Amino acid sequence: MTQPRFDSTISLGHLVQILSLVIAGATAWGVHTSTLRHLELLRNEDRQRIESHEVKINLLERATDVVKTDVNYIRLTVDEIKRDVKDASR
Repeated sequence: MTQPRFDSTISLGHLVQILSLVIAGATAWGVHTSTLRHLELLRNEDRQRIESHEVKINLLERATDVVKTDVNYIRLTVDEIKRDVKDASR
């Protein structure tokens, strides 16, 4: 059997193959960075939306506390009126 011959010359096919690999790598890198940029934008939008919701939640919690205070005051006033009515009817 004869030894396979190794040709050390670079042909046009080799150059085309190397160029296509470089283009494929650059395309993959571009898609990767574009996807990362898109995900970063989505994450920033989500963060802003969450912060907006947190502000609304804080406002609602404060309003809830005010309503609870008002309800307690109304209950105390109703209890006083009931006592006054009970005392007046005796």
